[in-house]
Amino acid sequence: DKYADQFAPYRAFGCDMRSEYDGTIFRLPLRTGAQAESSRIAKRACSPAMAESLVREFVDQLPELCLFLTHIHAVEVGVWRAGEAAPEQLCRINVRDHATGRPPERQRLHQLVAAAKNDLHALEQIESSSVLSVGVRNCEDGPCRSCRWLVAQSMGGGRALELCNDPLAKSYGLQPLPWSGVAAPIGWEEDGVSMDDQPCVGKPYCLLPLNTTTGLPVHINGFFELSSNRRDIWHGDDLVGGGKMRADWNRALLEDVAAPSYAQLLLYARRTLGGGASYYALWPQQPTADPWRGMVSVLYRMLLKQPVLHSAAQGGSWVSPTAAVFAEVAGGGEEAAPAPMHAVLLRSGVPLVVVPAAVHSQLHEAAVASGAALRWASGALVRDWLRGHGGWEEGLSREEAVVVLRHVLSGLEGDALREACGLRLLPLVSGGWASLCAVGTGNAGGAPPPPLLLCARAERGLLLPHAQLVVDVELESPLGELLRVVAASRMTNLKVFSAGLLPSLLPALLPAHWRGVELAEVREEGGAASEAGGEGAGGAVGEPTVGWLLELWEFIGRQHSELPLGALAGWPLVPVEGGRAYALPALSEEGGGSRLLELGGVGEVLGRALRRAGCVGLDARVSRAHPELSEYVHAPSACAVLRAVLAAAG
Repeated sequence: DKYADQFAPYRAFGCDMRSEYDGTIFRLPLRTGAQAESSRIAKRACSPAMAESLVREFVDQLPELCLFLTHIHAVEVGVWRAGEAAPEQLCRINVRDHATGRPPERQRLHQLVAAAKNDLHALEQIESSSVLSVGVRNCEDGPCRSCRWLVAQSMGGGRALELCNDPLAKSYGLQPLPWSGVAAPIGWEEDGVSMDDQPCVGKPYCLLPLNTTTGLPVHINGFFELSSNRRDIWHGDDLVGGGKMRADWNRALLEDVAAPSYAQLLLYARRTLGGGASYYALWPQQPTADPWRGMVSVLYRMLLKQPVLHSAAQGGSWVSPTAAVFAEVAGGGEEAAPAPMHAVLLRSGVPLVVVPAAVHSQLHEAAVASGAALRWASGALVRDWLRGHGGWEEGLSREEAVVVLRHVLSGLEGDALREACGLRLLPLVSGGWASLCAVGTGNAGGAPPPPLLLCARAERGLLLPHAQLVVDVELESPLGELLRVVAASRMTNLKVFSAGLLPSLLPALLPAHWRGVELAEVREEGGAASEAGGEGAGGAVGEPTVGWLLELWEFIGRQHSELPLGALAGWPLVPVEGGRAYALPALSEEGGGSRLLELGGVGEVLGRALRRAGCVGLDARVSRAHPELSEYVHAPSACAVLRAVLAAAG
């Protein structure tokens, strides 16, 4: 009572200064402006408004303050203004175990250290992961916001444990403990409603956060040796004595304990976040400075053989970087596997993964440093994989096939083009699929494979009756350009359709029984083909019609410079009167010739006589654009008639 005025400030929060108080009260006297002017300690004044501003800054950081504390699970902050009966609540947080809803069990560290006493060699190497729910209410009736934090902690070994038992460390005053943890936010809610994720600005912790950042998307806690201003952890490569020991300890703690904790956190996060953007946001992606850079390098090397990458193959699975197939090459030096191709690869079982470029790049660096190799969906890998695995053809769309085909052909030249054979990726005008076959190979019966034809859109009508041979790709498209290179190599059965190619294509385009026939009956249907037909070298084909043959001669006329008509001898290709087709004979100086005549302008009696003599009248609709046709078809002069009659007589 004698010094009541001195104790009056402490009579708050249930403390009467007469009985025992279960708590601690700090009195922080404020320095007025006048006091600051005369103070020999500090010239900075602190008004009540400035003090309240500091308190509110503390409130903003409060949700992340309790992540690594071992005994404090609830904090309430208020402002008790003069004359008020009770303080105004600014914020209240509660830390709970997300699984149980109770305060988390975070005394394991103290139990381990107590059990080991002075012999830290006896410390167990343990790992612990949990999800903490940090609830925040800014005022008594305000909304309740909560954040789920994934916290992974480890008691490590390696160099960190060795330093704990190094007498030299103790001689420098170090009290190292190989315990470290990593924390990352994995979900935000307000009054039970999910909110957008907020990025985490990673900080180093020594149970409480330090006033600096790490450049990481997670917080790192450990028993670090701090810099002299206690704002950062001690580090450097040009130190000696105690400074070097402190830097070595921090490096060992980061690489031997924090890095495994980080890897543990990522493995746990798979269960809650899946393999989407939120999950990969937890990975270190931005460049970091020392000493964090060393920890990141160790982390990525540790992850090379851990199942930390998500692939949608086989219904969804997790694979290690060394077992995965990346959708693109690290650094982007080569063309990445296009997105439409992903579905094809996944159907075939390729453990395809798509990860942020920064993650891929650092995994690649870790693999190089470790002597390991990472795979990507290169043309060679895709070719080999699809050839050896099934399932990908089911539901194959034209877009998918075209994209995959372009990818597997890119970069192939010369004999290497044979590597693209055997993959049913060529879309056909008929709607089916075909595969390239190497020259010199045959089908089950030993016959050469049927040709596959690339042609301009204007020529597709001519090949429409044989749509099962026509590749449905535009010649001038990027894929068309690649396929033209393949055709020009003559390594496969792919050919660019032209008049000069006709002689070799006739066995595939015409019925087999037409070979060697001088006259064949032809149906009079404009451009369409009968479904009933003989067997050609390439399988069942339709019977040609008069309309189709007329269109063929239009095409031959346009490209007459590429085709001598003598190359067509032996096949009935020339439409003649009476719904028939006539085979051009082999012309020779010794004898033998064509019995084709222009009979359109001949009188009825003469025409009837010539026909009875075996002469054949050319269909008036046939194109005469090919200059060599006049050697086979003659006006009915005396000499021409005589030659035609002799040819008809044999």
